[in-house]
Amino acid sequence: MIRHLLMLFGISGLLLVESCEYRSLPVPGTDCKLTAISYSKQVQPIILRRCAIPQCHSAVNPVSNPLSNYQEVKNNEADVRDYVLLKRMPLGAPLTDCELNTIVEWVNQGSLNN
Repeated sequence: MIRHLLMLFGISGLLLVESCEYRSLPVPGTDCKLTAISYSKQVQPIILRRCAIPQCHSAVNPVSNPLSNYQEVKNNEADVRDYVLLKRMPLGAPLTDCELNTIVEWVNQGSLNN
């Protein structure tokens, strides 16, 4: 009986881990272009408007990692993706689905400086 329970928990754990793997996010609407995402045209405006503000991830706030330019965002790309995907950032007002998907897909596409 215990062996069956352990096997059941093991299989459940594997299914849970597999289901948590990120593959792709749905496109929330037709206004959200998620192919060939441009850092300068799509990602940077989101970061500057929603993240690199004085009280958060700017050069004037020594408490947090600054995200004021491409290299700073690139150096923190995995954390940026994970925090927005888990909706832990930005604090206060969450990103729209389009903003979230744009950042996540930009990282998935290689975080190009384009």
